[in-house]
Order: sequence, then structure tokens, then C-alpha cells
Amino acid sequence: MRRLLYVMTALAFSAGVSAQPPTFAGTWTLESSRGALPGGTGGGMAGGMSATGGAARAGAGGGSATAGGATAGGATASGGATAGGGGGGMAGGGRVGGTMGGTMGGGGAAGSSLVISQTATTLTIERHLGDAVQVRTYKLDGSESENRYGMVSSVTRSRWEGDTLVTVGTQTVTTTQGDVSTSLRETIALGADGLLRIETTRERDGTAMRPSIQTYAKKK
Repeated sequence: MRRLLYVMTALAFSAGVSAQPPTFAGTWTLESSRGALPGGTGGGMAGGMSATGGAARAGAGGGSATAGGATAGGATASGGATAGGGGGGMAGGGRVGGTMGGTMGGGGAAGSSLVISQTATTLTIERHLGDAVQVRTYKLDGSESENRYGMVSSVTRSRWEGDTLVTVGTQTVTTTQGDVSTSLRETIALGADGLLRIETTRERDGTAMRPSIQTYAKKK
């Protein structure tokens, strides 16, 4: 009986140890980035879209508006809002193209380095974007996490799926034309090569936006 109790205790301890999540703590430098451009120019709708009523058409690299004579890629739309700059702003959505994605996962701004601190209950990421530092904190118990950076705010929940941290929620950009919200899903995981991989997908009004994938190497 005593031996059986010992075996059961050992098995329970072993299961508890194996269930420990990985740690992402450390300083990480950007190795590669797909689906996003530094400086926040990659957060617009994939493939471009057009709208009437003076909204600019946001295509890859800009183009002419479909109504009102405005041009995308940084020109002012006829409604007074600025179309998203660079490769894919949001038509008629105010200055959203370069801002959307700046807070979560780097969909707009990858960040040249990350400083991550982690406890049993929280994970905090400092994203260094030139001279600016963007900080967000995730609660790891499944409760809501609220983060804000400039005019971008997010409400998310995070959970572990095996060795991957999965975060889902809503990101909102406040503009002079009103709030623009997207649903998002972000995953953070360590690869077998030791690289940290962050993948973010977004959806707005049922339309999928271009996903972003960044990989980071841990600084020695």
C-alpha cells in the first residue's frame, strides 16, 4: 500500500513538472518579418479595397481613389480622413492603415527588439520601435488583459495550448472618424531552433487581414 502511494505521488509530481509552460523571458532581436513592414505600414487590408463617398482605394503601394479624386498612400480622402500610408491602408477609415496592428503581435510594426519578462501569472513584452517603447502585459490565467498604446487599445485573453501562448481578443483604433475594431489572434512559441515566433492574424467585418509573422533570436 505504501509502495503504491509512493508511485502515485511520483507520477503526480512528474505530470506537474511536465505541465510547466516554457519561459520566453529575455532580450530578443528581430531575425525576420513577413506580412508587416517596419514603421507601421503593413497593417491595412490585404489585397486592397475600394469604397464610395470619397474614400481612398488602398492598394499595394497606393493608387488613385475610386471616388472623390483622392489618392491612397498618404493623400487626403475627400471626406477629410487620411488614407492609410504605405502598402495597404484602410479605405475611408481615417489614419488607420499604419496604426492597426501596432499594439498586438507587430502586424504593423515588428520592432527591432523585444524585452520579455515572465512570471507564473503574467507575461510582459517591451517592444522597441526606434526610440519608442511599447509595453503590453498579458494575464496568463485566462482573465481579461487591457493594453493601450497611443490611440490603439486592446482587450484580450491568453491561455496556454501546450507550449504555445495563444491570445485572442479585440483591438480598437480611435480616430476622428470613430473607432475601428478588429478581432485578433496571436500565438507566441519557441521553435526547435530556439527562435521565438510571433504570429498574428486579424479580421474586420468578416474580412481577413494580412497575417504577420515575426521571428526573434535570443540575445546572448
